[in-house]
Amino acid sequence: MYRRQLGIAVRKRELTEGKKDLSIKETARLVWEVAEGLEEVAPELHVVIYDNPLATVTLPPSFPAGPYDERFGLAEDSLERLFAGKKLLELEGVEKELGVER
Repeated sequence: MYRRQLGIAVRKRELTEGKKDLSIKETARLVWEVAEGLEEVAPELHVVIYDNPLATVTLPPSFPAGPYDERFGLAEDSLERLFAGKKLLELEGVEKELGVER
């Protein structure tokens, strides 16, 4: 999750300073500057589950339930995300708002 938080912080800095079309060196320098200013983030466990549609024994629907967890499975005839934790959805919302590409 640190990488995603760093991406958000870099994008905010780009927007506030009006920076765009940076060279690779300029981008690296900007990322380094922003990373040095970020608070240390405690490690967060991020579980991603892909349901096996052929499994005879499956995980309970309530698992996983962590703030950064995701679960994917079949919905109709396609693979879809069935669950995303609250903190992950918040991060994705900020990324979308700022135009952070993943």
